[in-house]
Amino acid sequence: MEYKILADGNDVLFAKNAISIGIKEAVDINEILIKHPSTTFFAKVIEKNNFANLSEGDLLVIDSSFIPSAKQLVFVAKRNEFYICQFHQKDGIGFLLFDNGDVALVENNYSPENQIIGVVTHVIYQKISK
Repeated sequence: MEYKILADGNDVLFAKNAISIGIKEAVDINEILIKHPSTTFFAKVIEKNNFANLSEGDLLVIDSSFIPSAKQLVFVAKRNEFYICQFHQKDGIGFLLFDNGDVALVENNYSPENQIIGVVTHVIYQKISK
């Protein structure tokens, strides 16, 4: 079965059957997004983060088995709240850069006040608002 819609003044046909549009096999999103099932989890963004270009409703794939490297996004627990920060490193000392411009030191990927929970491995952006 096909569906016909009008987009930008041009007729566009959409096929219900994936084979008719050239997809040869189903995609297993778990294989693509999850490399370490026992240490991977998802988080949903509830507040816009300009620094990381995240909006409410975006989904994060986070792996706690990775050690962060420079400029990676990390999922951080601070005072019973969660944040997305960018990790930086200089002369063996790690820094967390928060969305509001705050900077926190971390040594050996640990800080008593800012616990790095995991590295953001993928972002699934929500393109359609509620």
